[in-house]
Amino acid sequence: MKRNKVFVGKLFEDVIRDCREKNNWTYLDVLEHISDKTITEKEVKKWEYGLSYPDIDMIYKLSELYQIPSEELVQAKNNSLEFGSSSINIYIIKRICFILNVSFITGYIVNILVWIFLVIYAFVFFVNSLKKVIENPPL
Repeated sequence: MKRNKVFVGKLFEDVIRDCREKNNWTYLDVLEHISDKTITEKEVKKWEYGLSYPDIDMIYKLSELYQIPSEELVQAKNNSLEFGSSSINIYIIKRICFILNVSFITGYIVNILVWIFLVIYAFVFFVNSLKKVIENPPL
């Protein structure tokens, strides 16, 4: 995604998560309804966190399951791919959300806290290294 482009549209992960939640289904319920033994609960969860995306055949199955046009799901997948490629931070945030099983906002906050911790750690490391050099100057 170009930096000057404004993102508009639904993300695939949001569409399928909203549909699943609207039906009050678990990941296992989705698996039962699509009847595909090659897909696991973990894979469905990855789709909802935007860490992976289904192939076109599975998009058609999801389209039938959730009663939404397959074109809408394909467009949402394209939106997600475009959005996700905009920054490595987006991928890191999605990974945090998946591992901790939290919302995108919470993952974003955790990501910021990790960066703050790393900056503070680097600063402390630099100051301690500088102290050692001052106390024991090289010959």
